[in-house]
Amino acid sequence: MKIEKLITLSEFVCAQHTGTGLHSRLAKMYIDCYKYNSFLKQPLTKYMFVNPYPKPIEDDYKVTELGEELACYQFSKDFDRWQEAEKKVMFEGVACVEEESIGLCKVYLNYIKIAHYWKRDDTWLCLYKTLHDLAEATEGELKIKNIEI
Repeated sequence: MKIEKLITLSEFVCAQHTGTGLHSRLAKMYIDCYKYNSFLKQPLTKYMFVNPYPKPIEDDYKVTELGEELACYQFSKDFDRWQEAEKKVMFEGVACVEEESIGLCKVYLNYIKIAHYWKRDDTWLCLYKTLHDLAEATEGELKIKNIEI
């Protein structure tokens, strides 16, 4: 194999993604590497770390003058919204430390500060740009929920 340029492993894996002319196991390996590489290039978002909705508690949905049916409907709607948002949260071990006096929430993952979040204007400032950057900074120690790529 002749190397003409010094490129990153990510670039190399992407260049290998043809899936043709290779034995099936080798082709699958390259395709998996390509998919994982694409996964790592994702920009980090607030919702990968925290669910913006509190988990609804059924007892909090009081029967109002509109009736039990409406309370059940609202609980079901709020629970479905929370559950959909929870599917987007990919990291375990996230802690948010709030500084209420300035409206700031510091987001930690396994005791490593990864972001600031200003509640007043919903501004998210992450100290890392992509999943790859975060993986490098944490040396592969992060646990993620079952993510399929």
